[in-house]
Amino acid sequence: MAIGDHNLTRSPSDKNTKGFNWSLANRFNGLIDELVLLELPLLDRLYTWSNKRDSPTLARLDRAFVNTELCTKFPNIALSSRLGAPFDHIPS
Repeated sequence: MAIGDHNLTRSPSDKNTKGFNWSLANRFNGLIDELVLLELPLLDRLYTWSNKRDSPTLARLDRAFVNTELCTKFPNIALSSRLGAPFDHIPS
């Protein structure tokens, strides 16, 4: 299991702004594939981070990855978030 603030996005839909870095995303996704990890779905929000500006940048940075064995044992496993204030991340 790998849980945390990975500070990387996996796809353009992980941000509410332009400026997606395909190179970093491809490397991140390649590592996830190489380690044969599956991302647990986050059920109650699209983004887990905000820069808290008047016109904020929002991104999905906090993620949880598990191996296929855990997904087989717990097929309906998923994440929900907790309140993040006053922090800039919403822990899963």
